[in-house]
Amino acid sequence: MPNEGRNDVTLGGLTWTSDFDGGNLGRIEQRGENAFTVWSRADCEGTPQQTKSRTWFCFSVRGAAPGRELAIDVVMSPQKKLYEHGMRPVFRSLPSQAKWTRVLKSTPCMSTADGFTIQLRHTVDAPPDETLYFAFCYPYTYGDCMARLAWLDTLFAQPPARLDPGKLSEPPPPMWTHALEQLNLAERQRPPELYVEPASFSYDKEDTDDVAFRDVLIEVARKAALQSSASGDTANALVSSHQAGSGAGATMPPAAAPAYTPASSPASAPPIGAAPTIAPAAAPASAPTAAVAAANSTAPANLLPPIVDGPMPAAQNALLTTRPPTATALLPESPLPPGLPPVGLPPVTTQGAALTPNAARANAEIAAAAAREAAATFPHIRPRGNLAPGDGYPNASLVYYKRELLTRSLQGRRIDLITLTGNPHPPPCHPDVPPPAHRKQVVLLSARVHPGETPASYVIEGAIQFLLRADDPRAMALRKRYVFKFIPMLNPDGVYLGHYRSDTRGVNLNRMYSRPKDDLHPGATAVMQLVRRTYASGDLVVYVDVHAHAGRRGCFFYGCEQETVEGRVESQLFAKLVSLNTRWFDYDGCNWFSAEGQDGSARSAVYAATAQQGSGLPFVYTLECNYDSGVAMNELVPRHATSRVSGRLSPEPPRLNTTMGPKYCPESWQDIGKAILLAALDMSEANPHSRIGPLAGNGLERLRSSVASALAKWEKVKRAPRPQKEGDSAGEEDDLSSAYETGDERE
Repeated sequence: MPNEGRNDVTLGGLTWTSDFDGGNLGRIEQRGENAFTVWSRADCEGTPQQTKSRTWFCFSVRGAAPGRELAIDVVMSPQKKLYEHGMRPVFRSLPSQAKWTRVLKSTPCMSTADGFTIQLRHTVDAPPDETLYFAFCYPYTYGDCMARLAWLDTLFAQPPARLDPGKLSEPPPPMWTHALEQLNLAERQRPPELYVEPASFSYDKEDTDDVAFRDVLIEVARKAALQSSASGDTANALVSSHQAGSGAGATMPPAAAPAYTPASSPASAPPIGAAPTIAPAAAPASAPTAAVAAANSTAPANLLPPIVDGPMPAAQNALLTTRPPTATALLPESPLPPGLPPVGLPPVTTQGAALTPNAARANAEIAAAAAREAAATFPHIRPRGNLAPGDGYPNASLVYYKRELLTRSLQGRRIDLITLTGNPHPPPCHPDVPPPAHRKQVVLLSARVHPGETPASYVIEGAIQFLLRADDPRAMALRKRYVFKFIPMLNPDGVYLGHYRSDTRGVNLNRMYSRPKDDLHPGATAVMQLVRRTYASGDLVVYVDVHAHAGRRGCFFYGCEQETVEGRVESQLFAKLVSLNTRWFDYDGCNWFSAEGQDGSARSAVYAATAQQGSGLPFVYTLECNYDSGVAMNELVPRHATSRVSGRLSPEPPRLNTTMGPKYCPESWQDIGKAILLAALDMSEANPHSRIGPLAGNGLERLRSSVASALAKWEKVKRAPRPQKEGDSAGEEDDLSSAYETGDERE
């Protein structure tokens, strides 16, 4: 008999679950002693907002003895192109192996009576008390993001970010606190021999204080990952007790949300730093019982109707406002009130504090792994840089880091804005300190509007890693010249719920940038307000929205066709520079599309918004990274060192033995993030170790002339650029009917 749900299921002596951050497992059937068939869960499955997207899967298996051969068939959306090119899922074993790796055996695909199916085969080599995790691609969960940002917050002495769903200046809800205690206890009760020393950066000198501080950072990161998991599970538990009449372990529908209305209308938004006002909503037909109210006395006794697409009565539509407007400023650190709106959440089995023992263990060990991965990603000593000659003010190469709450998602999770540049920022205004020679320009990168596109997070991470290099002269030059802003996770609800393309309402948010609504699309609204603000001040020069692609191999740009020849040359020159700084970027795979159509994507909306304020920003791109492999690799030209520039560089990669299509891993995508930054530095002719030649050698002009010549030849024979149509942005359609015919699900 099939078993349904994301909670604990025991089949074949194994315990299966996806009741954790990013988990996705629809149902399971056993078809032999070691043979199982699992179905991935569609976005918003079981709700009126259910979509066709069911590509992402991530689940755990516990209880397999070493040497056991597991034959797992996964039924999912058709991704024929990926698996025909040798795509393999990833796995890890916790607590001993925090790093995800590709499964060793090939993964054939086929069409069966159940649907498009891949054959995952794995021989267990972990101890019997460990938990195996399998996923579609290298996961990067909401908890992973919060752990890494908590690490950086502590490293740069920033105040801790609020992750719990309680009100500002009030203690967290008791249910949330109890769930966090259970997760923490599950980790702390693990036998000591199962702990693994986390990896970390190595330095020439490392004293006892540095090691002790690293341990503090690891604990901070672990705690942040626990808090991100506890908040989600608690939201599931905030339901009416009349739905729980069947007792512990009953399947319960998600709760509706309390209203959260702004203190003022969008026309009179609160000033910067002002806290929003929480107002009671009109009472609908149903309300939580006294038991839930007693568990959290601050929770409003009102529930919202389900959020659905399409027109609604005005009175009902007014209740959908769940946050104050973000039109004028970043939100203050004010979380939503308790009772987050889990619209579209799958049914969850609740026992006590909404955590089964296996789920508590899974979330605890995942949090510990997230902390270890943070330790392997970022330094544990604050990068201080060096005083470069010719700086306009003291300490120009020091690192400035700031984390701000850009907005919150529909379920109250954080959508953060990270700023990295040279310190001090902004430059000091003092008569004895001369101003910098150049006004700093802004480079903005955003990611994960589609939750299943995990390569995008590694691109962002690679850019941040490079900027944090203490003594790399290129990183110092970038920090001196630019302000870098990162939005690492635009759809945290979809990421947490294990969705592939949608938010909690089944909406593809990459179609909402042209007309975003703050109460329904808070992330898209915040991005567009940030773009307009920075472009109006003359600061924004580059915007890249990072995605992943299942249909086309390689990593490449989608750009907007510029109106002038000079604009087209500059737009393509930047892409060419990216390809010169990494092996993994395919310049020949880039496409430029007419900006006449409006498809609602971030790329087209940002270009249109900047065109309304003047001329369209030429450096606006969608970066697409294939989940598995590329078409070819680039042979890198040696770097040219500028005289009188000191510092340490990463070693040059070895020369290629072949230029055949590479297989991607997180390090490949991270390198593309670094290459985007180096391309910006090359465009400003400020790269002290450029691959286009010495600064005085006119390398950029020669490359620009080469791009212009190739473009002129192409424009003589090419067809007119195809305008973007609704739902058809450069092959990024939402309807998956073509995917069933051609075997790929598009961006």
